[in-house]
Amino acid sequence: MQLLLTIGIALFVVWTAVIVWQNHVYRQAALSQAEEFSRSMHEATMAGLTGMMVTGTIGQRDVLLDQMNQLGSIRDVRVVRGTAVIETFGEGTAHDARPDRSEQWVLDNGRALSVVESDGKGEYLRVVRPALAQQDYLGKNCLSCHQVAENSVLGAVSMKVSLDKVNADLAAQRWKSILMAGRHQHPGAAADLSVHLQGGHGAAALRRTGGAWHRRRRPVAGHRRHLQQRDRRPAAGAQGNEREPAPHRRRSARRY
Repeated sequence: MQLLLTIGIALFVVWTAVIVWQNHVYRQAALSQAEEFSRSMHEATMAGLTGMMVTGTIGQRDVLLDQMNQLGSIRDVRVVRGTAVIETFGEGTAHDARPDRSEQWVLDNGRALSVVESDGKGEYLRVVRPALAQQDYLGKNCLSCHQVAENSVLGAVSMKVSLDKVNADLAAQRWKSILMAGRHQHPGAAADLSVHLQGGHGAAALRRTGGAWHRRRRPVAGHRRHLQQRDRRPAAGAQGNEREPAPHRRRSARRY
């Protein structure tokens, strides 16, 4: 009983560690995919804004941003102007709100920022990426319109990628792992396990039925014949308790 309890505790610890490790790996992979998706959305937003700048319709960028916010997987898409753009083209429209702390950090450092946050709508991946002035960005030369040094920060694109589907899939996977672990550890599960151990006088078989372990001996061929011959011998006392004298006793009687 103590052995079974020890095995059960060990299996519980192992399965718990496996489930935690699986959840961590799956979540990290999901967050990596969400970040790559945000990169694609960032480039799509910048491609639309660049096309509107070239065609002179940049004043209608709110239409583009409103369409981006209608996508089910992202929300709160914002375009924040940097200092260089504000000095040249002004502060923009009312939708070009002042940057928050995360957006201001990206404008100051010129590096992307991604962090998991949550609000009343659920958990999301907050991603803010800078828009840099480059000679060849999406097929266009940013320096032809923006009179700034190359790689200067022109602004930032901020968005929130929903993690609702990721969390739902993660919860489903977690329950599957728990159910699988419970099925393997349930004491009343009926299963037959055979373990053949070669060597000695035979093979040992272990059978598990209804949570109880039974050990039975399976003799090999030579040992089986020995048992059959022993069973055919007359039992002691079956013929008047007569026993045949040992050979050395007969020789001793003839000598004297």
